[in-house]
Amino acid sequence: MKLVLSRKGLDSSFGSFPSPVLPDGRMLPLFIPDSSDSRGLPTYDELWHGGLCLGSAVESLSRSKIRGSGTAHVDPDLDWETMPRPEGWRPAFGQHGSALRHLENQCVGIGDLFLFFGWFRNAVWQAGKLRYEDGSPDFQALYGWLQVGSIVDANSPAREEWLEPHPHFQRPEFGAHNKVFVASDELCVGGCGLGVPGGGVFPRLHDALVLTEPGKSRSNWSLPAFFYPAGRKPLTYHGDKSRWKLEGDKALLRSVGRGQEFVLDCDEYPEILDWLQRDIFDNVLCF
Repeated sequence: MKLVLSRKGLDSSFGSFPSPVLPDGRMLPLFIPDSSDSRGLPTYDELWHGGLCLGSAVESLSRSKIRGSGTAHVDPDLDWETMPRPEGWRPAFGQHGSALRHLENQCVGIGDLFLFFGWFRNAVWQAGKLRYEDGSPDFQALYGWLQVGSIVDANSPAREEWLEPHPHFQRPEFGAHNKVFVASDELCVGGCGLGVPGGGVFPRLHDALVLTEPGKSRSNWSLPAFFYPAGRKPLTYHGDKSRWKLEGDKALLRSVGRGQEFVLDCDEYPEILDWLQRDIFDNVLCF
């Protein structure tokens, strides 16, 4: 199995402000704006997460630079409750162009696991509106997952009807090299079914989900020591040895600023399977 760490959501290029962590620990991953002319895409006002309208969240946190009436690029689409769903819906994630070629070059396919991460900051309620907590740090954290059950060519006419609203079927400018990864029925790690769907979002922030090293800028990561390459093929885009440092039970990494998907082959890093099952899914989903 391959593990793919996938950078998604608002960042310094799209929106220029982080997604919030609510006072009760719930993560509210915000989608990037979509500037296409497609009328099949939803607005932020039409999207929900954990009972909250994303339109009011993006307006208050962006100080109205992004309006609730603006169109959102709902991808990865992981949460059943985000908007009304057609029969047969399941989590899905699209990729195209050079980013898709990177996944294909790494032979990412059926059974491989995406862990999505993004830019977050703690937020509080002030006069009924979300505001960032004064002095709270920025950090990167994992917020969702998708295990690949099937891969659909976005240009193929032979596709299920429920996929039509996905943005990668609404953007012909993405060209011929455009595919959608659809979640499996059940998440399976190391041959063991975990009894949870093949795609979803983590309910609350947990220490195990935080990538950023405490007290450091968000691109400085603190990972379990078994992520350290030690002669093995490193996480893609991170082959520069100077980016890595082994310190006790942690592998410290200066993550690259560019690149959407970072791929690691679990055949070379078998300890990651236990970490995924025990520390990420068993621990976090029961939190």
